[in-house]
Amino acid sequence: MSLSCCFWEAHFACLSNQSNVYGLTSFRLPDGGSKVLVAPLKDNVLCLEYVKDRGNLKPVARDVQFIYSNPDDAELASISAFTKQPESSGLVVGITFTKDDGSDSPSHYFNIYYPWEKDADFNLDRDSQYYNIEHLLDFIPYYLCHTDIIQDGQRDTVFLLTGGDSKVHLYKEDKESSSRFSEHPIEDLFPEFEDLPSIALWLHCQLLPNDMRLTVVGCQNGYIRLSLVSCHADYAEILKTWEIQHDSAITCVKLFKTHTPVKTPSFLPVGEEKNGDGYDGNGTHSPGEEEWHLLVTSALEVAVVYRNVVCNGLQRQLVLPDSDCYDCTLCACVADVDWDAQNEILIGTYGQELLCYKYFSTGNKKTKMKESEKAEISEGKTKGKESAPETRLEMEDQEGTQEDTMGSTETEGREPDLAECQEDDVDCEGGEDCPGEYRLVWQRSFAHPLIAMKYVDLMSDGLYELILLSLKGVHILQHDLEEATHICEERLGTVPTPSSSSADAR
Repeated sequence: MSLSCCFWEAHFACLSNQSNVYGLTSFRLPDGGSKVLVAPLKDNVLCLEYVKDRGNLKPVARDVQFIYSNPDDAELASISAFTKQPESSGLVVGITFTKDDGSDSPSHYFNIYYPWEKDADFNLDRDSQYYNIEHLLDFIPYYLCHTDIIQDGQRDTVFLLTGGDSKVHLYKEDKESSSRFSEHPIEDLFPEFEDLPSIALWLHCQLLPNDMRLTVVGCQNGYIRLSLVSCHADYAEILKTWEIQHDSAITCVKLFKTHTPVKTPSFLPVGEEKNGDGYDGNGTHSPGEEEWHLLVTSALEVAVVYRNVVCNGLQRQLVLPDSDCYDCTLCACVADVDWDAQNEILIGTYGQELLCYKYFSTGNKKTKMKESEKAEISEGKTKGKESAPETRLEMEDQEGTQEDTMGSTETEGREPDLAECQEDDVDCEGGEDCPGEYRLVWQRSFAHPLIAMKYVDLMSDGLYELILLSLKGVHILQHDLEEATHICEERLGTVPTPSSSSADAR
């Protein structure tokens, strides 16, 4: 696919009130599609979806009234949603908000909404009228997210809420008693979140094979903690911790892999090759061979990627060039937007720019870009720009690439398959001798600052859409359908037919 901008704007939904960086979430539907929820600071939650109307898809943006006391006095802080396991049986929505109840200081609440009846059908309007319990908080709520845990061989989903008390709070469903969500001690299941030096602004958890977990948290003072954790039945054990200090507030952290593994359908022959993340031809992973990378964006510094953090920790750093040239970086997303099985990095800035970065493997030497690639990248930087104010808040030069490593702690007896890493992997910190680099392949301008983004299948057609939340509304960016059709036909032509397979067998 061309390196030029590959999206066009399919729809724009205005907001009556602006939202914030924690005001966008999505959840999957039983049919494999998704819906998006946007939480303005004041007013009802907005639900974005596509419905079929006379054979055509029609975008719908409708208000959803979630019940909470005195909504006129409430200001929403953050929102998160997920479908309950197994088989997407029911929707769970968490909303934090602040309410002025006439006292000297405002009150803070955390409401969790989901159907009371077991095996209830999927109904957002009904579920918004029933909240599990209203949690009165003694801290200011910040980032709200959900993550999966494995207990007694079963997968469960819990809420994680960061607060102004510099702690991370865990809310888990009590299935054996009241089936209500309640707060649980964080040290039992997530000991890596204890004793944070500042307010946690963002975090990300990723389950690994062999009951392992990789967790990262970014704080307001620029502190980052990356942890490798072994998950047991009733507790978790920290195997290794890496720490580093940036010079400004961390706005986003993401754990991701270079490649996007796609499981081979059963009717196709299984390949022998493996990609760079340890996945073989049938879409399964080889233990210890997965390479996880960490994306870090901050308020004033250039965005960076720490490569292969399980083996290298935070020692190998690659810079995303020009990511600090468009005011504060507020949001980021990792997705395969050009369908080449390699993930790109998308960054949204307060300077109204959407930046797309791609990783190029250059070997041990720094190779020159082809003239055709340079032309495509140059074209991509100017293509697709909307009419917007020309004024940009230019940042002064920041010494963002110099971070001081605070230290690393390691526990004896960790899993051998994750511990056996090649020493020659730790050979650079993003310098000239690194075997790869990130390049800005295209960018696009918008009329207002970008504060949040998601990459989901909103139209339920198999193609993912890029959802951008700005201060004035929600942009739905769709892939070029003609180019998608061309690529689909081209790749279907490479699929062996039953007749050709039998002929080869003879």
